[in-house]
Amino acid sequence: MRRFQGSKVVARTGRAAFDVLIVVLSQGGLVEEALWVFHQLGDPPSINAWNALLNGLLRAGRFSCLWGLYADTVGRGRQPSGVTYNILLNACRWQGDLSRALRLLDEMISKGVDPSVVTYTTVVCGLCEEGRLREALGLLGRMVRSRVPPNLYTYNVLMDGHCRRADVRGALALYGGMLRRGLLPNVVTFGTLVNGLCKEGRTNEARTLFRAMVRHHRVVPNAQVYNCLIEGLCKSGRLSEALELRSEMTRAGVRADAVTCGILMKGLCEAGRPQEASELLQKMRREGDVVRVGPVLYNTLIDGHCKKGNAEEAMRIWLQMAEEGVEPDAVTFSLLIDAHCKKGEMETATAIFSEMVVRGRTPDVVTYTSLIDGHMKKGNLAEVRRLNREMVEAGVPANAFTLCALVDGLCRQGRSREAMHLLLKSIGVDMGTGKVPKSSSESIGVCLPCAPNGMAYMALIRGLHADAQDFKAGRFFLLMREAGMVPDAPTYAVLLKGSAGRGA
Repeated sequence: MRRFQGSKVVARTGRAAFDVLIVVLSQGGLVEEALWVFHQLGDPPSINAWNALLNGLLRAGRFSCLWGLYADTVGRGRQPSGVTYNILLNACRWQGDLSRALRLLDEMISKGVDPSVVTYTTVVCGLCEEGRLREALGLLGRMVRSRVPPNLYTYNVLMDGHCRRADVRGALALYGGMLRRGLLPNVVTFGTLVNGLCKEGRTNEARTLFRAMVRHHRVVPNAQVYNCLIEGLCKSGRLSEALELRSEMTRAGVRADAVTCGILMKGLCEAGRPQEASELLQKMRREGDVVRVGPVLYNTLIDGHCKKGNAEEAMRIWLQMAEEGVEPDAVTFSLLIDAHCKKGEMETATAIFSEMVVRGRTPDVVTYTSLIDGHMKKGNLAEVRRLNREMVEAGVPANAFTLCALVDGLCRQGRSREAMHLLLKSIGVDMGTGKVPKSSSESIGVCLPCAPNGMAYMALIRGLHADAQDFKAGRFFLLMREAGMVPDAPTYAVLLKGSAGRGA
């Protein structure tokens, strides 16, 4: 490119040719080359070339360069157009700087550049992404007052923003306003509303809207809309309807995908029907709906069998994964470890943990907590201490469930005093020295810098009751209530039983 350098070459070749070159390079992603050509020009290039280069920098994520180029070119006398402002507003949106976007919008109007529907919608979209719905609606009103009619995309963005904030009522009001303006909804509109209704548990309304979509508006639902409704039905426990909708999907010529399969499998597994989930997966593979099964779908099956207490079937699926060349992830290993820990099969759980580490999968707090819980129930404190040290060294912080596993394990071993002091230590209460260990974390050799959850309190209350320490159980009930936690029915029963015993 050096042979093009210099103002004489620019004059001889013609400025229009350089403008075209900047546009072509910018659109091809060659922004460095486009910038080089730009800087060879004595005067600013045409507005089209300038906008093309700014847009190229935007797409490349070169925001500081974009703002620098904009300021430099304005300083040399070039005035921005509506397209220029749209590019700058998109940059503000990508950077999350909506305050600057609103200032630019005001500047644009003050300079006599009329904002278009694209201009307003860009800012509306940014405001919705930040959850600033009131300001977004204010901007919608401003559009209408400025005689810039909002389009379908504007309304879709606003409806999505409301649904993301769990305000389906607001989204439906916007939908009604959109229809009154004569705008026809599309598949994105219905996908947003169906998903929002299903997330609020309003599945019947979602089904009604789905039918209206097809019958009245002649909009063909895509796989995403079907998947939203199928998931809503599954979460409502209406599995038979969800499975029928999947069949309807096939009849309508809409191909189900791995997401559809995953939703239905999860629904079946949560209903305690993992075998049917496995059969569904095989059927969808035969029909070509699921081409490749990844670890997520297999994890769903493994989790379903583990929850049914069928660790052997879960292991068989793990072996099937290996046969098909599907690499298990950290979730796969954690599910299998937890299943064997719950069955008290600690040797198998430890062997799977070792395999996990060998394969380069990083254990998390869930993995360690399962192992700690299993060893605590076996009374193997030495292994619990070793695992806790390993957690600390690996930078894996314990959580409330880890603490609960220790408290519950100690209570099961009749060591409720140590459990009591472990929980007190976790909330910053030191009972001092004396006959009782100064802190259970020291006595059992673990480090747990985390606050207890309701399960830990309830485990301790039941443990203290079993050791005939009902007065202390009552004190921990009060501490639990002060922390804003509510005991379950069995814990209340234990407390009532303890009170009755004291009354007698």
